[in-house]
Amino acid sequence: MERSIDIVKGKWDQLTSYSKKDELKNSFWQEIAESYTADDRHYHNMDHLVRLFKLLEEHLPEIQQPAIVAFSIIYHDLVFNTSKSDNEEQSAAKAKEQLQLINLRSDLISHVESFILATRDHKVSDDFQLKNDLSYFLDFDLAILGAPWEEYDAYRQNIRQEFLQYRGPVYKAGRIEALKKLMIKPSLFHTDIFKNTYEQQARENMEHELSLL
Repeated sequence: MERSIDIVKGKWDQLTSYSKKDELKNSFWQEIAESYTADDRHYHNMDHLVRLFKLLEEHLPEIQQPAIVAFSIIYHDLVFNTSKSDNEEQSAAKAKEQLQLINLRSDLISHVESFILATRDHKVSDDFQLKNDLSYFLDFDLAILGAPWEEYDAYRQNIRQEFLQYRGPVYKAGRIEALKKLMIKPSLFHTDIFKNTYEQQARENMEHELSLL
């Protein structure tokens, strides 16, 4: 079976095929690969990116600018430091820097930045130019919440592994706060299809996790 890193590499090669700057592209890919395969990446890794790419493929007919969504998938967790609060800003800045250097159109880069920054609070403003695509991208990112319990259980345990530097009571308090912040939202998802498919299961999963904390 094709490894996750090979799948993402194939996506990267396809997305950047317009650029002739092979040395830069290879250098950037190495940074991407090293980041997502780091030992402390238990959930926010290549498998996570592959899950998002599979969802993108499933919903491709509904997407207006698939390249923007695809670049956003690759870069959205490039910087992931559980002791910092500016991961999204750092990831967006890295995407802008690298995509400029391989001559991606400035308007596309601007959207990729906006998509990545939106993963901080998972909100979509009504006047956002690519509201539909951003809505799907954010729903892809949270779809794990509505997975069957066995898959969600593996996800929550992997998240705990990524925050091992925090003692039990500290992690517990932070996780409870994060879950409750999600659960007070009128809906976890933005698109009708994700609401209908994942919303109920996601809330049941989070309630179950809260009961275990």
